[in-house]
Amino acid sequence: MKILIRFAVDDQILASWREGFPTVDFIACDGGAIASEHRDAEVLVGGWELDEATVEALPHLRWVQATFTGVESFLGAGLAERGIALTNFRGVSAPNIAEHVLATMLAFARGLPELLRRQARHEWHPYGAEPPSFELQGQRVGLIGMGEIAREVAARAKCGFGMDIWGLRRNADLPIPPNFDRVLASDALDELLTACDHIVLAPALTPETRGMIDAGRLDAMKDTAWLYNVGRGELVDQDALVDALRAGKLAGAALDVTFPEPLPADSPLWDMGNVIITAHSAGPTSRYWDRGYAIFADNIARFRAGEPLINLVDQTLGY
Repeated sequence: MKILIRFAVDDQILASWREGFPTVDFIACDGGAIASEHRDAEVLVGGWELDEATVEALPHLRWVQATFTGVESFLGAGLAERGIALTNFRGVSAPNIAEHVLATMLAFARGLPELLRRQARHEWHPYGAEPPSFELQGQRVGLIGMGEIAREVAARAKCGFGMDIWGLRRNADLPIPPNFDRVLASDALDELLTACDHIVLAPALTPETRGMIDAGRLDAMKDTAWLYNVGRGELVDQDALVDALRAGKLAGAALDVTFPEPLPADSPLWDMGNVIITAHSAGPTSRYWDRGYAIFADNIARFRAGEPLINLVDQTLGY
């Protein structure tokens, strides 16, 4: 069995795989054309995107393991048409992204963006001149998309800060997960937006969710509400967001993702005092790869035993 690894895998990790699966041939290679001696590979792992030419060059390919959650750049490669399984790293970054959301939430609550600007200017303001602040306890968080990221956010916001947790998903009749106070169906998005103090975007990017936060939805939010996007930049009409922020129709936004990426240097979002931009940095930590490698190793064992793979992507839905 041969596995092609198309990203920069750590030598120690690669050595551990080879030790754990001594009969598997792990081939570390970068992008580009597939060498003729590797066309018999059954498994492909990693890479930022996958094209149809690469898949066609691997006639024995049976499984692709993505090293991230979003697989939009893999769906046009013809995997489903050939019956090739696609798995991802769903859930791997959920704990650290949840901590990132709470970090930005706390930053807004304590007025840290303005306080850090004052520090950069070497300004010490007298007591009573501190920036506006608020307390998270008792406020309501609306989580759009109820996957692993939302559940990790809910656990921290509920247990750590005593917040009220609402969620939005396609099927509201399923059992309510731990730490959620209420779950609404996707057609009740406007109700969630009008009721919550903090809106966190973490759904998969689909034709239904693309542009879901448009001018009308921003109008529906409280003018004291905060928006957090750790999903995909295309979930939000960015021009409408700029207009809403300028008009004071919402308190502010924390954007780990934008559209396009990188965010153009002339975007007004960079200079808005009530916006935190973190340049798609919420996901990576050293433990991300520990969790990801564990998923991949588990799937290798399952693949060889003919057992169902974990984190299997429904290629008709894209997640």
